[in-house]
Amino acid sequence: MEMVSIADVQGEIQKDCFQFAIPLQEGGLLAKKEKKEASKQKSMDRMAPFGNGMTISHQEIQIIHGIINYLDSKSTLSLGFPSNQKHLKEEGKRIDHVHPLCFIWAIVSYPEMRHKLRGFRDNSAFALKWDGFLGYSMFHDKGFGRNMEKYYNHRDFQDYQGEFEPFYRCLNLRPDVMNNYAASKQWAQFASALLEDASYF
Repeated sequence: MEMVSIADVQGEIQKDCFQFAIPLQEGGLLAKKEKKEASKQKSMDRMAPFGNGMTISHQEIQIIHGIINYLDSKSTLSLGFPSNQKHLKEEGKRIDHVHPLCFIWAIVSYPEMRHKLRGFRDNSAFALKWDGFLGYSMFHDKGFGRNMEKYYNHRDFQDYQGEFEPFYRCLNLRPDVMNNYAASKQWAQFASALLEDASYF
C-alpha cells in the first residue's frame, strides 16, 4: 500500500482551495485569465448562418431582438418622442455593420420576433412602425430597406443572386417567390414576403 503523508494531503487541499478561491478575488490570477478568455471567446463568438461568409454574433442577435421588443412596447405616437428616437438610433449604431440579410434572419428565424414584425406591418397606426423598420419614415432614414438598397441597388441581380440562395436554403424559403422582389429590388415587398407562410416550403 502506498503511504501518503499528512503534508501531501495538506498540499492537495491547499491546491484545491487555491483553485476555487482565486476566481472569487476580483484581482486574482485565475479571475484575470478567465476574464481574458471570456473576452476572447466573445469576440470569436460569431456564426455564419448561411455558410457564405456573412456573420453575426449572439450579442448582435440580442441587440436586434431588443430593438424589436422596444418598438413593440411603445405606442406609435410615443416613438416620435426624442428620448425614444435617441435610444433607437444608439442601438442601431451598435449593429450598423451587420449585413442586412443577417439582420433580417435574426428576426424571421425566431417565431416571436416574426410575429411582432408582422404586427408592425399590419396593426400599427398607418404602418409607421413598419415604415420606420424599413427606414422609409420621416423619423427613420436607416433600416432594413435602406440597407438593402446600399448593398444591392447598384448591382445587377445576376451578380448578387448567389448571395441570396444560401439565405433561402437556411430559412426554407421559396426562391420562385422571393426572387421576384430581390431581382426588382423591391425591398419592402421582400421583407413583407418573409412574414408570409406562402413564401416558405
